[in-house]
Amino acid sequence: MGSLMRRGVFFDPTGRPLVYFNRRMVHKNRFSFRNFNEFTVLVVFGVVGLGMLLFGGIFGLRDLDLGASEKRVVAPAVVAPTTEAYQKETRDVMTPFLRQAANVQVQNFSADIPSMLELVTKTQELMLRVRVPKDSREAHLSFVLLLDQWKRALAGSKSDQAAVLAKTPELVAAHSWVMQK
Repeated sequence: MGSLMRRGVFFDPTGRPLVYFNRRMVHKNRFSFRNFNEFTVLVVFGVVGLGMLLFGGIFGLRDLDLGASEKRVVAPAVVAPTTEAYQKETRDVMTPFLRQAANVQVQNFSADIPSMLELVTKTQELMLRVRVPKDSREAHLSFVLLLDQWKRALAGSKSDQAAVLAKTPELVAAHSWVMQK
């Protein structure tokens, strides 16, 4: 054994250094997970975590705007439309529906439900996109609620069918600008 040992290190016959580990001879330069303990794993995770924090901090600070290099873009204020512009847009949206609704009778209410339901749904979607001035909010809400009641009536509600047939001409009479050209 004297020839296999130099300065307290064991060597195999080829001259590679050996370590006595776990009652087996293992080459010192061979990688093995058994050589790691909990402290080594903790240190590796700590170094990786610290690296991630530094990386995120560097790139996060780079994206911060300190006000020196760029000017902030401010969106222009949204201006409410005039009453005349609102009435024109509402007239354009509601006229096809109101013309079709004028032809509906109690007797033939269910005759053309799919096309009427599609028209009511499309009209309501368009009405919900219209910008409304303060003085026209009540009229706009009346139109949207009428369209919602039309949806229920076309779904089969008998009480809503009678109500929409009575309420539609009343609403047109209250807001006569809807049918004017």
